[in-house]
Amino acid sequence: MKFITDRKFKFKVLGIPIYSALLDHRIKYENFFNTFFKVRKFTNSAETKRFKIFNYTFFEQTETNDFIYSKSEFHKKYTNKLSALKKYLNTQIDSKYTKIFILKSNLGEAYIFLKYIINNLTENEDKILIACTKKSHVSIANMLLPNVETKLLSNTLPEIEYNTFKIGNQQYYIAFPMKFYINTESAINNNNAVYLDEIYKYFNISAKHSTENTLHISKAATQKIDNYLAKNNIKKFIFIVKNAKTCTTIPDKFWNELEKSLSIKVIYNDETMPLDETYYLAAKSEAIISLRCGLSEILSESGKPHIILYTDFINRFRFKPITKDKIINGYSIKTITPAANKIIEIEYSDNSKTKIIKSITETLLHKKEKTK
Repeated sequence: MKFITDRKFKFKVLGIPIYSALLDHRIKYENFFNTFFKVRKFTNSAETKRFKIFNYTFFEQTETNDFIYSKSEFHKKYTNKLSALKKYLNTQIDSKYTKIFILKSNLGEAYIFLKYIINNLTENEDKILIACTKKSHVSIANMLLPNVETKLLSNTLPEIEYNTFKIGNQQYYIAFPMKFYINTESAINNNNAVYLDEIYKYFNISAKHSTENTLHISKAATQKIDNYLAKNNIKKFIFIVKNAKTCTTIPDKFWNELEKSLSIKVIYNDETMPLDETYYLAAKSEAIISLRCGLSEILSESGKPHIILYTDFINRFRFKPITKDKIINGYSIKTITPAANKIIEIEYSDNSKTKIIKSITETLLHKKEKTK
């Protein structure tokens, strides 16, 4: 029931309407049993949510850059979002830390921030904490900054538009507010911007003078993967990542046909596998094939030949449609890695799948040189 991949969705049981939805970047409308309705509308300055029973609105909430105003038959409430965030953080963050970095990002942006950005925002005397809102953040932080402490916070923190603020003597940074993602996609759509450049500009950092961190893989992770490969007598394989949260899914039929065309064992990404084990497993492969996803950034560091397939972003509330030709330029993995010469980026379409499979097979099995 992933209605977000389509503009319209209907679900019936025995001919009885159970659920329907309509979605674009300005409105998200959900209908439950033709009785309960949930409506979200978004403009550049505010988002409004309404919960209705038939035509009666029993709850309404309007969120601006700075405030949340909610009302029902029983109460009205104004909330200053920055004040609410600070109040929450005061209960969660020890005063011993001088700089706290809150990760509210997708996996790819979290990797880029911790690899290329964070060092340029800190001094040797700083006591640092990486505050995570996803378990994957903790994993990538432990891989890139194993000596820095982490803490897992709620993933429903109040959404503010600032990238930095202070609480007493503590400096907080947010990577990244929702407004950053909206503005970045707009720049990519309208001005052919590159997302890595937008990240540097957002924190006013020069890419030429930035320092970076190196991935560290635990001995336990390497031993576990080495034992798995030895136990199953796997010496050569290709590692495939076929799922992504933002890009449109490629049909299983393509992946099945691709696997058949490759005369080598294929191992698919297991999303339940710890991130460090996933990276090390991919690094042991002959090559990597992935749908463009946050994992693509991390796997590019392996230095292995890497073929990345690009599709349109799924239809998402708050975000205007963005097509694969814009994505392959604006979110190119080649812009972030020294191993760019080992990366091939391809725009996927169902109409060209046979040609794509042939190209991938020839490139990986016959060492055919190919550029974008």
